[in-house]
Amino acid sequence: MEPREKAKELVGKFMPLADSGGYYDDRSYNVGDDKEANAKQCALIAVDEILGLNIEEWCQVSEPYQDYSYWEKVKQEIEKL
Repeated sequence: MEPREKAKELVGKFMPLADSGGYYDDRSYNVGDDKEANAKQCALIAVDEILGLNIEEWCQVSEPYQDYSYWEKVKQEIEKL
């Protein structure tokens, strides 16, 4: 899977879980950041976790995504979305 496709897939998986971050003030409900922005943040956190694995943990990651540079590209694509 190409990095851009993986980026879209990850963001899509987080969309149902990404709250809009709304809050109440004195008189009304204010909508926070949109769901897509929140889903992108979640996806970036997930990729950062993958990139932060130590070498022993990398050996346990299944193909074809063992390449560190692949996940760097996925992260860049998420940031472009």
